[in-house]
Amino acid sequence: KMKEIEKICSPIMTKIHNNDMPSDHSTSKSNGNGPTIEELD
Repeated sequence: KMKEIEKICSPIMTKIHNNDMPSDHSTSKSNGNGPTIEELD
């Protein structure tokens, strides 16, 4: 299950991070404030 979730989430997260990079706010948003893979179980 972990690998399935990573396969789905990884490209999405990469796309989000690449689109948000020019903004300084994107780094504060991705400091672990959102749910992590461990929290899904």
